[in-house]
Amino acid sequence: MIGMIISLTVVEGQTKKLRDIAMEGIVNVSIDRLGDFYLVRSDGSIHKYDTDGNFKAKFQNTGFPVTLLEPWNPLRVFVYSKEHQQILLLDRFLMPMDTIELDPALAIEPVLATPINNNNNNIWLLDRADYSMKKVDPLGTRVLEEISLNVQPGVHPDFTFLREYQNQLFLLDAKSGVQLRSVLGKPIRTFTASNIRTLGFLGQEIYYLENGKIKFFDLYSEEQRELPVDPVALFVLLTDERMTVVKKNGVEVWEFKP
Repeated sequence: MIGMIISLTVVEGQTKKLRDIAMEGIVNVSIDRLGDFYLVRSDGSIHKYDTDGNFKAKFQNTGFPVTLLEPWNPLRVFVYSKEHQQILLLDRFLMPMDTIELDPALAIEPVLATPINNNNNNIWLLDRADYSMKKVDPLGTRVLEEISLNVQPGVHPDFTFLREYQNQLFLLDAKSGVQLRSVLGKPIRTFTASNIRTLGFLGQEIYYLENGKIKFFDLYSEEQRELPVDPVALFVLLTDERMTVVKKNGVEVWEFKP
């Protein structure tokens, strides 16, 4: 049973803006386990800032379209390009460490890829050709496990984000919402929502931005809560001390208490 929805109001004076960062063309964001955040611009460049919004590093992209950025391990930043069907690994200074090309034998149309948390080599792939998720060893060119998403005929989901977190799989369909599955592929829950760009993870909660509100869901208590934000916000990233709000023309870093 889903818990009661709690609506939170940000009272003036409870939060303090720490920094403004002027930047346009931000198309994706992510955050690592230390609280450093990453901004992907439309030119493919990746910009890294610490939790207070101080600049740390930049990856000046040279023709590697970024589909998914996963920096949870800041020593091994994972970047996937569906156009190139390649994985790029960056170090903590956003300098290239390695490039892994996906063998066509692993998936026909791999639109998403994400690392498996407890293994530095194996990854999850989402193959749009047959709407399956595959656990693969890209170096050994082996499919270790395959999960059918059971997409109904005539339905054409727009899967834009995939992540393994706390032994669960989170799959974002931009058209319909979030699918939560076990790592064995068993459906657990679906969150119906629209116009979600990405998911965030804060302790045992997931959160996403929808219609000017950050919506939280506790994975264990099933409690839900909401926090209103500026309705023009495009992305929001949270730690237990900071809120980063991305808008069309820049980024704001705020003090935050969850």
